[in-house]
Amino acid sequence: MWAIDIDAFGGQRLAAEFGPSSPVTFLQADLRDESAVVTAFEPILAGTPQIDILVNNAGKDANADATTMTSAEWDDVMNLDLRAAWLTARAVLPTMIDMALGSIVNMASLHATLTVEGSFPYGAAKAGLAGLTRSLALDMGKRHSGQHP
Repeated sequence: MWAIDIDAFGGQRLAAEFGPSSPVTFLQADLRDESAVVTAFEPILAGTPQIDILVNNAGKDANADATTMTSAEWDDVMNLDLRAAWLTARAVLPTMIDMALGSIVNMASLHATLTVEGSFPYGAAKAGLAGLTRSLALDMGKRHSGQHP
């Protein structure tokens, strides 16, 4: 099992909590960075004959005012809460398709469909993640099951 996080201390602590009976290999990477995702998945894909499951749980809560939020702040939220899930899925999908095996679990939030005041842009990112999940399921489902269109 592998865990990828930008937080080295937290990632190493998580790996240690699993212990030797269920070892976790920790890799430090910024999942917002496309080249970092590619680099992080190289040893995983090289050493693993199949990818059974990918759990995308990277994200952060963000509250902002739509009239004062900067583009950089918006991009930071979207890159972690939405883009990272696409980048990591893209990294494992070829293996999953070849093996006709595997699942991708994207952790969204109730904010994907029902948000609260002050949750901009978090609600937008999580709604996007729900849409990404549905689109990947529709587009990849037949290919993944060996039923190529």
